[in-house]
Amino acid sequence: MSCKLKVDLIPLFKALSKEQYVIIKPSNQLPDYTIGSDIDIFSYDSEKMINIITSFLSNSLVHKQSIEVKDSIEKAHIDLIVEEQINIRFDIYKRMPKYREILIKDSFYTSVIESSVHRNISQNSDGVIIKVPSKVDDFILRYVEYHEFYAHRPDKLKHIEYIKEIIPSEEHRFAFDKLHHYTSFPKPQYREKTRREKWNEKIVYYSELLEKVKHLYKTGGLRTVVNKVKNKLVC
Repeated sequence: MSCKLKVDLIPLFKALSKEQYVIIKPSNQLPDYTIGSDIDIFSYDSEKMINIITSFLSNSLVHKQSIEVKDSIEKAHIDLIVEEQINIRFDIYKRMPKYREILIKDSFYTSVIESSVHRNISQNSDGVIIKVPSKVDDFILRYVEYHEFYAHRPDKLKHIEYIKEIIPSEEHRFAFDKLHHYTSFPKPQYREKTRREKWNEKIVYYSELLEKVKHLYKTGGLRTVVNKVKNKLVC
């Protein structure tokens, strides 16, 4: 298989039909895909999901192809390597990802799977189904990603346009209620200044004060400086 050729994913999705999973932010290309892209999955049984996907990919292997699996506590990567390049990656999330700019409850992971809906990705009569997030959950996931990355990665701005269009007007209230239930913003943490920071602040303060005294002396003489000091002491 050339690195430009692709795996037929339809048999995989058929094999997953009875599993409890959901494909996060599914591409409209499916079952087709862009070389080097990834498919993000939430699943109750990550170990079984890994076995199904690796077994499927193993049956497709030919010369100069391999499968790489990296398993950690939070997620697993399954990469199909073709001619030393990633042909497609499956990211199996075992829990909600952690974000820095926004907090999201771990229980949302379960909610996404339980509320998943079916999408037919086949143009034929055989009806190949994948499981995707509900519109409300998709909205929340994209909102979280938008809030986490938009300041640093301008390409994520596309999500805010999608968010505006995805939710029917009659579901706006429910969507925002669920968003507020599962998400929150981290409280700013107080950090006591170090001794060096305090010392630097004093240096800056007294340097600026000295410059002000010099300016007063040049413009009004010693009496102006003395009067200014007296007024400060009185206040």
